[in-house]
Amino acid sequence: MLSYPGRGVQIPLHGIATIDEPATRLGRVIEGAAQWGAELASQQETVTTAGNLAEFAGRLRSIEEEARAEIDMQNVRDWKYAWKQASESRLAEAIDELPPESREAGRHLAAVYNAQASATARRDYELGRIGLARHRWQSQVDEAVERGAADEAEQWIKAGEQLFVPQPEVETRTREARSRSLLNRWKEAFRQNASDALLELQKETAELPLETRDREELLRLRNTGFREVCGTLASDMSTAVEAGHEPPAGLVEKARAIGLINASDDRNGSTAPPRPACDWNRRIDECPEEEEAEARLKLDIISAPLPLPERRKLLQRMHRNRDIPAATRNEVSRRLWNLYRSGRLGCPEDIEAQQHLARLQELALTAQHPPAEPEQWIERVRPKEETWICYQPN
Repeated sequence: MLSYPGRGVQIPLHGIATIDEPATRLGRVIEGAAQWGAELASQQETVTTAGNLAEFAGRLRSIEEEARAEIDMQNVRDWKYAWKQASESRLAEAIDELPPESREAGRHLAAVYNAQASATARRDYELGRIGLARHRWQSQVDEAVERGAADEAEQWIKAGEQLFVPQPEVETRTREARSRSLLNRWKEAFRQNASDALLELQKETAELPLETRDREELLRLRNTGFREVCGTLASDMSTAVEAGHEPPAGLVEKARAIGLINASDDRNGSTAPPRPACDWNRRIDECPEEEEAEARLKLDIISAPLPLPERRKLLQRMHRNRDIPAATRNEVSRRLWNLYRSGRLGCPEDIEAQQHLARLQELALTAQHPPAEPEQWIERVRPKEETWICYQPN
């Protein structure tokens, strides 16, 4: 955990914030220097034209830029000394390059311009340092949030109070940073191990994001992880059952803990009577062609209180159904179920009627795989209605 950064240097900006930009300032200085130079020329009769000063003014601008670039690379403690070191030799060299008759005017122009250039350069330098400090501070906040270090992000926000964050905004910024940090922590948890993240999310001690938008994103993340884990566990356990083995106890326990298997569906603890085979066949035949729906049904079959061979048979039926269009098997299943519920296969709920329905369900998958014309096929296999002959006395 990073410690609080020290309070930054308070920069006095009053008195320099309104100084003109270099171009405007230069024009005014040239104008004043030209007038002064004209007076000097009338006295000394050495300055011939203002052209030398105009060209010299351009050189002063270049010297300012060079001095700024040099100082920007330094950690300045004494500004006047630093600026003098960066500009003095350059100015002297530029003045020496002027014609002798223009040097006095050039020296005056350089002094006036350089004084104002120093002030504006210092303002820009200090503002740049503040901007850099703000950037570094924000980078620390963002980096902590990205890593999911909620406490560290909160500390950095509070460390920037008043300097980078107005006091009234500290609480809001802290809450947002903490919420986003927690969301990123959950993102990383789901990326590493979705099943473990789902288990951790169910604990009462789980720390959740504070902001609504972050909670909604976590919910979407949870749903996606739930589907992925559901599919993985269903595939792994069904592979074991189809191979004639009970699924590993660890996978069953994990599926139960996550909520993929209800305790009431547990073969070891269920006291409810087993579901008839015809009911399972109907669920399989009418199962939507969606990965999540198929995974859920597999888990229900695997955890059902049925002997291993029967569960294996039901899973094999699911595999065979993959080659049958969903619309076809749904239609056949519903028609057979209507026959059963209407009493055409015997009294509903009787075991004989259930067994009759199960045989027709199996025949629907094996006879023509599947029936090319479901309606006609149903008509052929449905039991004929009994004909009653009544005798009446004459």
